[in-house]
Amino acid sequence: MINAHIIDVQIDERFLSIVEVDWLERVVETTIASQNIEKSVEVSLLITDDETVQGLNCKYRGIDSTTDVLAFALQEAISNEEPEGFMPSLDDVCCLGDVIVSHPQAMKQAQEHGHPVGNEVALLVIHGVLHLLGYDHDTPSHEGQMRDIETKVLSTISDLDKKTRLP
Repeated sequence: MINAHIIDVQIDERFLSIVEVDWLERVVETTIASQNIEKSVEVSLLITDDETVQGLNCKYRGIDSTTDVLAFALQEAISNEEPEGFMPSLDDVCCLGDVIVSHPQAMKQAQEHGHPVGNEVALLVIHGVLHLLGYDHDTPSHEGQMRDIETKVLSTISDLDKKTRLP
């Protein structure tokens, strides 16, 4: 049985009219579903500005510059077996961690790649959630695997959005 997930979405006030909470939750849910995770998981997602991302990047990674997405995992990886470092909440929900997206970086990258900002935000959220699930792009093989999953999840989201609307 697939369990319900807890997705805590926070959007800085200046981006509230640009990005929809329900849509972001759907992006996270679709990414988790693509990996057949049967445990209930909790993910925190923040859509924010360059300054906030730069501050977090400097404090936690020692890199004093902004980036497009940060992912802070609370464990090494998740599977349907209880992994070492498993961090259950009071409701026995696996707390995966936090994803932080810089909306200004998403806008720049969308323009550079010639696609809608919504697509870029979705890709960044997917990318961050995949990191929380244990994926990395440290080798060409791993990067290719991650890109393939991102493409498939984005396609699924785009199909769902055709029934509603892409932000």
